[in-house]
Amino acid sequence: MKILTVLSIALFAASCSSGPLRSSQFGFGSESFEDTVETHPELSAVSDAFDASVTPEPDEDERERQLDLFAEVFGVTYNDYVVPVTANQMADLAVAGIESAAGEAKLAALATDVSGTPVIEDPLNAENLMAAGLSHMLTTLDPHSGYLAPDDYREMKLRTRGEFGGIGIEVTMEEGFVRVVSPIDDTPGQRAGLLAGDLITEVDGQSIQGMTLSEAVKLMRGRAGSTVVLTIRRAEMDDDFTVS
Repeated sequence: MKILTVLSIALFAASCSSGPLRSSQFGFGSESFEDTVETHPELSAVSDAFDASVTPEPDEDERERQLDLFAEVFGVTYNDYVVPVTANQMADLAVAGIESAAGEAKLAALATDVSGTPVIEDPLNAENLMAAGLSHMLTTLDPHSGYLAPDDYREMKLRTRGEFGGIGIEVTMEEGFVRVVSPIDDTPGQRAGLLAGDLITEVDGQSIQGMTLSEAVKLMRGRAGSTVVLTIRRAEMDDDFTVS
């Protein structure tokens, strides 16, 4: 079974040899949500759940884009799934995913730090909410199907082609920067002289302060053979320095 390729979204089979979803290719924007609802009015429950749950309220263009995304994934699955599925079944699964994600987001929004400041602002935007609905809809159908957001799909393609690499360090987040826990033997990080305890403050000249650990790590990863420049703060040195 081929991995399903798309321009803006990815619907894929986790198993390379089996699984109910047949391979297909499709591009974003093939059919609008409005057109799809004319054929399958039961899908209006998805837009109702989306509108009731999304935070913050998106502009009309973004709302339309996310609903059109649902329409496209629905169309591919409805037409290509080996075991027949109904529009009602898929609508119910998508609504359940949207409502579950919205409930979790409301709980997360209640969390505050010691000063009473919310830990998470706008915990569930339009893109994340629709992704939650699509993911629940597909993974509930069977364990071999799922939804990948564009960035995740691109990273998965790089990983499976063996073209994606890291610098070879174990890291954690500390003081707003990435701290090197340990360089891994015979990797670019070790050969560049990185040491346990080093703080990485910038990646290619971009400060990482305020980023999450995953966001910072993503900046340090790329195609094998490419170069990344890190700005390092080391305890026994007066000034920051860079390594490639």
